[in-house]
Amino acid sequence: MFIVINKVTNKIIYTAGENFGIQVTEDKLLQEITDEVLINKIESSHDYVLIFDEEGNVVDMNVLKTWEQWQQENQPIPSLSEIQQQKILELNTACNNLILTGFPSSCTGIEHQYKFDMEYQANFAQQGVMLSLDPTISTVLWPTSDEGVRPHSREQFIRLCQDAQTWKATNTYRYFGLKAQVLSCETVDAVNAIVW
Repeated sequence: MFIVINKVTNKIIYTAGENFGIQVTEDKLLQEITDEVLINKIESSHDYVLIFDEEGNVVDMNVLKTWEQWQQENQPIPSLSEIQQQKILELNTACNNLILTGFPSSCTGIEHQYKFDMEYQANFAQQGVMLSLDPTISTVLWPTSDEGVRPHSREQFIRLCQDAQTWKATNTYRYFGLKAQVLSCETVDAVNAIVW
């Protein structure tokens, strides 16, 4: 590696893999570096102090700040509004994930866990429509998450649908309450303190 150093600032102003006839003026120094450790330091350093030997050749450098450190320090600091929007997205995701995990219901007299992913939500709606269209349906076979398919009387299934709606509404209202809290926060710490 070849480096060109500004003698006034003692900073590397140019690096090249090969010397393609690099010309330097009286205020610049051209030097070939072969030490791999020093080459790695040069390539990763943003702020540094060069160390010269008695002949004026660079023999080492003290790295004050790497490019990675410089980039981290110079990342734009998100505004309170941006942090609030990120928190709202996080809460919305947590709410949806919880709703989709399913819910407990004691509609049969024994508590069971019921699936409530998007497919099951559509199935609940479809079965509810069928019950409203056909008042003669007295039993609905419906799967539980813990004991497989179980018969539910008409009244039990209606109660199951109510429990499903309550599950969804409770978590949705919780989300909206937390969202309002986030939007009313005046500091980043206050936003970060809000968790699902």
